Amino acid sequence: KSDSALQVHFIPLSPQKRNNLYIDSVWFDSPIVQQNIAQICHVKMVNDADQDIENQPVKLIINGIQKGLASISIKARQSAESAISFTITETGWQSGEISITDYPVVFDDRYFFSFEVAKNLQVLSMNGEGESSNLNALFGKDAYFSFQNIPLGRIDYSSFSQFQLIILNEIPNISSGLAQELQKFVSNGGSILVFPSAKTDLNSYNSFLHALGANGLGALISSDDKISGLEFDHEIFRDVFEKEKLKKENMDLPLVKKHFAMESAGPNTREVLLSLQSGQAFLTKYESGKGKVYLFAVPLQSDYSNFARHAVFVPILYKMALLSKKTYPLSYALGKNEVIEYDQTTSGEKVFHLKREKSNFDIIPEHRVDNNGGKTILYLHDRILHAGPYSLTNGSAPLAIFSFNYNRKESALTCYSIEEIEADIKKSGKLKMDALDLQGKEFKQAIMQISEGIRLWKWCILLALLFLAAEIALVRFWKK
Repeated sequence: KSDSALQVHFIPLSPQKRNNLYIDSVWFDSPIVQQNIAQICHVKMVNDADQDIENQPVKLIINGIQKGLASISIKARQSAESAISFTITETGWQSGEISITDYPVVFDDRYFFSFEVAKNLQVLSMNGEGESSNLNALFGKDAYFSFQNIPLGRIDYSSFSQFQLIILNEIPNISSGLAQELQKFVSNGGSILVFPSAKTDLNSYNSFLHALGANGLGALISSDDKISGLEFDHEIFRDVFEKEKLKKENMDLPLVKKHFAMESAGPNTREVLLSLQSGQAFLTKYESGKGKVYLFAVPLQSDYSNFARHAVFVPILYKMALLSKKTYPLSYALGKNEVIEYDQTTSGEKVFHLKREKSNFDIIPEHRVDNNGGKTILYLHDRILHAGPYSLTNGSAPLAIFSFNYNRKESALTCYSIEEIEADIKKSGKLKMDALDLQGKEFKQAIMQISEGIRLWKWCILLALLFLAAEIALVRFWKK
């Protein structure tokens, strides 16, 4: 509450020098890092100084081994980005670090991050009309994918949580029980790929799709068409096609003989990834809960389209599968009371421990088990105080590595000016506040002036002596 008797004075303290170079953020080209495949690490740095920086070395270290080196030049009071290429040769969790050398502020010269290189990716195909030879050729013969085919009548709902991508391959009817389990799967971060059946029950399909926040299917259109539009900037097509080259050339795209119409009006999360010359959507994507839904307008049968035999079939489905992999943030910020969702649960006497590498730090974080989603939610309550990688264990073996960094807002040494502080004070309009401008005065002198006012006794003595001297001079000269 406002107190009229209270006077608050803000005393700005400005540093003599504001020179600092710091690492602002780190990210990868692709959210999925694969074994023995080149990856690009991007680094954003900020030069919070009055001088330009030329050819500053930047090191990339993974698991204690230097994996890359780059140099970066940054103008004064600006930021710049650098890219470092690296390759991981082993699977499992990796601990990374970006490092620079800068004085005098050094706490933000290291940026820690961690990521997982998975051994394989779990894909399930639920088949209504039998197995697809195209899906078997794509996923079944690639060692990176653990691919399973299951007939519609033998589905085990409890196993859904172990898969990252579920393919609905020409299922005629989606029962309410299956729809409910798939909704739970998507809300927990899973991805669904839907190829409708030639015998599709539109009512059951649309009820299922609408519950996921997706557009439904319409009537079958039996007319020749062709895919003409690709959303090149989408992450599925990124690094798949040479966009500039395709603009100059007439790209050979799949032909469509008949397809299901798709509802056009619907949720804001709809993205049309492939479209037909007629303006109809051929492939759409939706964000639903924490997961994704991909919907095709045709089955994989050749009498509907030649998509399954076309060259674009492999990279599109391959990228869909890769992007369905659960990913964690590369790092977390200290002081934000972060919450971590880990895709495993624990039972019995075993509990989760969070340990800092090369130190005695070991805590048991508060956690809540979500059995429906097959995950554990860890609450840290600001107990992590130092930047670096921390191992999550359940017994002796590490399960995951999570990295923490100091908040990058602490790296910006810019201070408010007195004018900016006074402007904010005027906006508040509640307490009696002002900004104290020392203007070369000592701190003690300024405080005494506030508490005691301006002391004028010295001026009074000086004036008294002057007047006395004037009076003596007047008396002497007046007699003469």
